[in-house]
Amino acid sequence: MFEWLVEARVSVLVVLASAALVLLGFWWTTRQRRLLIAAGVAAGLLVVYLLLALIPTQRKTDRREIEERLRSMAAAANRADGVDDIMKYVDDDFRTRLGTDKAALRQRITPFVGHVETVAVDSIEFGDGPRRSAGTAAVRFRGWSGKVSFRCEAVFAYDAEHGWRLRDLRVFGPLPNEGEEHQL
Repeated sequence: MFEWLVEARVSVLVVLASAALVLLGFWWTTRQRRLLIAAGVAAGLLVVYLLLALIPTQRKTDRREIEERLRSMAAAANRADGVDDIMKYVDDDFRTRLGTDKAALRQRITPFVGHVETVAVDSIEFGDGPRRSAGTAAVRFRGWSGKVSFRCEAVFAYDAEHGWRLRDLRVFGPLPNEGEEHQL
């Protein structure tokens, strides 16, 4: 519910610190007591937030879980024995818009896993973020194989037993053909 407090730590710190400084500045020029109280409240919230940030959180956010799974799948693609490690994060109901299901995906990636240049992901974007209540999360990211970059759009589905798993994947590119979708 309050995942944004964990995900956007720097933003929250900047807003609280800025509010405290601005209110303190206004108090300095006007000497109104209510501005000093407001600045003290903002500074107090900043201190409480900093103290809470020091407490390690055991709860993994949905966003962090999806990012870790994407990175794990990319790392597994670099190992010859990584197919099973990739497929454990693919949903049983996986199906691309072009018709590839989970079994066909396994068959398509097996010859390449461990035999392509270094695979990595970055620039992971969630839009307005994953929501377990909706059951799915749309994710956009860059997939890299060596120096070649692909634009990727994925849908992850959530279930209580397996967590977030890949349900759909679209791959476009590489540049300059980023509008072209590849069949998986």
